[in-house]
Amino acid sequence: MKEIIAAVVALLIGAGGAYFFQNGKINKLEERIDALITGQVPAYGILSRVNRVELEKSSSPFTCKLQDGGFPKSKGIIRYFWDFEYAYGIIVPPNYDWKVDELGNGVGEVVAPSLQQLRPAKVEFKDFDEINEADGDRWERMYYDALIVAKEWVEYTGEFRLKADENLWNDSKSSLTNMLLPLVNQARESANKPKFNTLKVVFNGQPDSFEAKALLLPKECKPIPGA
Repeated sequence: MKEIIAAVVALLIGAGGAYFFQNGKINKLEERIDALITGQVPAYGILSRVNRVELEKSSSPFTCKLQDGGFPKSKGIIRYFWDFEYAYGIIVPPNYDWKVDELGNGVGEVVAPSLQQLRPAKVEFKDFDEINEADGDRWERMYYDALIVAKEWVEYTGEFRLKADENLWNDSKSSLTNMLLPLVNQARESANKPKFNTLKVVFNGQPDSFEAKALLLPKECKPIPGA
């Protein structure tokens, strides 16, 4: 990973990359990167992971009611409750071409990989509310039916946030800026370039607007239409 980070930082400074190689300063920069990764600035340790960087987390509660046929007195009616913690971030491809533009007045802009929901949907019900008891095989069948729908809801909600939640994008940009700005300025300082006061982050494929309608999941445990 050290080689990947070094390559990233070399690319970040653009034309200054040649300066490092011509003047033998790349070794000093690598030493600084090592220092960051090994704990002098703990927050940057996440950059030493293989290629996944989590930028924003959010826990969402879910509940739905499932009814299983039969006569009114014998049919099972159960409400299921669960939570899921989403983690949004980026997956950095090998040799990703980080590009930083100078916008003037101490401001830089970097283009990052696309923002996405990184965690697989794993549902564990934390509580049950049996309105009408379901015995034996029926209870087990209802449990697995609800589990399928719950996973579908979790996945759908996670993707929907990327279309509708502007705060998610702003928080993720802020997190990535805090990680990258010190590294970019380290590289620029070594290349005798002025440091940036501000680094703007633009994610590949980010929406132009966030006008998607608010997501309302049905109260019943039914598959999401069109999902």
